[in-house]
Amino acid sequence: MQKNYLSVTFEGQFIQVIADGERDLEFVSRVWAEVLEAGQKHNCFKVLGIASTTKPVDPIEFMMVAQENAKFAPQLKYRIAWVETNPEADESAYFLETYLRNRYFDARLFSDTATAKEWLLDHRSAQKNAAEEARV
Repeated sequence: MQKNYLSVTFEGQFIQVIADGERDLEFVSRVWAEVLEAGQKHNCFKVLGIASTTKPVDPIEFMMVAQENAKFAPQLKYRIAWVETNPEADESAYFLETYLRNRYFDARLFSDTATAKEWLLDHRSAQKNAAEEARV
């Protein structure tokens, strides 16, 4: 049985990430690497993630990977809408959202894909967030 599944595709207006299963340091590193590669390749910095996490990543492991990859990611460019479909993984997902937002990623956690996609593609919301970030 497969431990986890990852798909990162360019969907025209955004990079779509499908991530199911267990999370560990290797898997989180792979997600970051593939998202950054796809963003650079397609000059697209909007990310829609849809996940069903069966075993959340340890927060310390996530922070290690995020800090390492942040050197290569222009944080202020990325807008990340993430949907976690497994309620048992909510606590971990909220931690990850807070961590990313505290490092100037425009990242939000959602409970449904339609709302996440709407927020991700809403240019007015993105402009407002950029203006708020500039004032800080």
